[in-house]
Amino acid sequence: MNHIDWELVNWSRAQFALTAMYHWLFVPLTLGITFIIAIMETIAAHTGKCREFAFFEIENGKLISEKFEENLHAHHHEDGCCNHHHDSNEKKYHSHAEILNQLSGVDKFYYYGMGMGLRNELTENHINFEKAKYFEIGEIIENLNL
Repeated sequence: MNHIDWELVNWSRAQFALTAMYHWLFVPLTLGITFIIAIMETIAAHTGKCREFAFFEIENGKLISEKFEENLHAHHHEDGCCNHHHDSNEKKYHSHAEILNQLSGVDKFYYYGMGMGLRNELTENHINFEKAKYFEIGEIIENLNL
């Protein structure tokens, strides 16, 4: 009467092992993904160092389309922007021609952090820009004054 079905016990152990492995692997992975998503859904802290630009077409307060383009300026690459700088004795100036070219034709450029040099170049090239009041892209779009 006190017979133990070892096959059932072994299947129960296997089920427990699979459940434990699932929780050990996937819970930390999904929690880690939230940080990646948070980073991807925020505006870059400094324009020259962002990996890509987001272009949004908005009509009558509604999002029509969105497009992402890699930032062709060298600040975000590992080697920095040294290809743009001159000798260390000279004034530290570098060209933002790549960014200016990418932003030509936009109605307004929103940024979170930007150096004075790029601001001056945007003004000289008649590119309308404004400091974003929010860090998350979704909040910026929701609060646009159209």
